[in-house]
Amino acid sequence: MKIDFLPRVFGERSEDKDWVEFTPELSVKRREVVESVLTDGVLSGEHLLVQGKTYFPRNIIERSPEIYGGIFKIDNGRLAEGSMIALYNDSQSVFPVIGERGDASVWTRHDLKKRTMEKRVNSSALVVCRARDEELLQWRLAIRQSPVKPAEIVALLVPEQLYEDGYSNKDIIPVGTIRRGVWYDHYKFDLPDYESHLVNLVKTYGVLWGHGVRLPTREDLLKV
Repeated sequence: MKIDFLPRVFGERSEDKDWVEFTPELSVKRREVVESVLTDGVLSGEHLLVQGKTYFPRNIIERSPEIYGGIFKIDNGRLAEGSMIALYNDSQSVFPVIGERGDASVWTRHDLKKRTMEKRVNSSALVVCRARDEELLQWRLAIRQSPVKPAEIVALLVPEQLYEDGYSNKDIIPVGTIRRGVWYDHYKFDLPDYESHLVNLVKTYGVLWGHGVRLPTREDLLKV
């Protein structure tokens, strides 16, 4: 089936792009994480720690057998209300979790600069799968008790600046940037536009489940 993806979708965009971080080491580490997801699927924090498959300080990886993800549906051509919450505005939503580094209250901490958070969320990926039967009636979040197999993944969304880092797998979709509030924060953040591409994917595949993946930043490599 041919899918007409949105190759470049931009929301209101900042002219100051210092949230884009590039070093040879970061490029290698990010590719390793992405290739691991496509090869091994999505593993729980418990599995990652046991297998040593983490590029972050061990204290930010939750030792849990569960994998949290958002449920994505559309309503009148847009992401449904519950799906918007699943992406932006819950303690277990995609962007709030991606931005955490061992501190669930990170989005309310005023000592962390806005650009620090943007660097974190723009070094990420979104694993997209068809919702399992037991997840179809969920409104915003669904917890999986078993790993996500590679064959379940229909797309891996990554910020377009990371796509240019050398990714070439056909399942990896580059996304532009959109400005949105996160976790009811009064700031508007420059975020990867997973939102627009999820709408397109839902139209193709039906109800989806999505899990945010942290990719390393300079900050993370310094702490490992």
